[in-house]
Amino acid sequence: MSIQLPSQYGIIIRKSAQTREAIVGMRQRSRGFSRNEDEHLAGFWLAGNPQEAEHQCEELAAAYSVRPDIDFVMTVSSDGVLGPMPAWLQENEQPVDTFSVPGTAGLARAKPRLTWAQERAIALRERRLSKLASRRVGDATAYRRWPELVSGDVSAFLGECWALVEFIEGSRTGGAARRWVEKTLPNKVWHISVHDGYANELRDYLKAYYQANGSPQALARVRRRAGEYLAGLEAGTQKGTVDVDCFDAWRRVHFAQFQGP
Repeated sequence: MSIQLPSQYGIIIRKSAQTREAIVGMRQRSRGFSRNEDEHLAGFWLAGNPQEAEHQCEELAAAYSVRPDIDFVMTVSSDGVLGPMPAWLQENEQPVDTFSVPGTAGLARAKPRLTWAQERAIALRERRLSKLASRRVGDATAYRRWPELVSGDVSAFLGECWALVEFIEGSRTGGAARRWVEKTLPNKVWHISVHDGYANELRDYLKAYYQANGSPQALARVRRRAGEYLAGLEAGTQKGTVDVDCFDAWRRVHFAQFQGP
């Protein structure tokens, strides 16, 4: 036999002489709410948020002298058991999202469910790797577009950066550049795909560059972000969305207006 994972934030209690009164109390409390039991375990819904669930567990432990991890565990519908799996409990391979006392049902789940902390760590690592990859693409794109950067010539580069600010950041919610493209190049859908989206990063990096008197570190931030924007425009060529050709066409008409802050 086995029980289902309680919905939202819940509790699984091991049936014993120690927990008998606690289970009776939880049955009374949970009338009309989610609960399920077999001969070994009882599962109950506690709350819709972790703070309330922890409060309920503290009250349960105080009222009935039951012990976390020894007599009961907290659960959450997306992660399963919160914390280490105790020896008296297993998550089953089949049916999914069920739990039992080891040896009373089927096989234990071969690959343990990731905890919230583990999933967060994986997501953060993937995001860092994605950001590093985006920076490498940004640098490569910038050096391809402005090869004179290698020799330290930044005059044309900075002018085009201010044009990118107006064309991309200034058109996030409308703007003159977007209206010009939509009127002049109506076959192009306005969409620019940039890693992690974009707000006013390039504008802010340019301002910081001037305030830092052109420091190499500040220039590197400008170069990478400008390259990321250009890479986003280059991706539009295959998608039929706003691309580098659109930017260059607009820049040739309006470039003189955006040479600096």
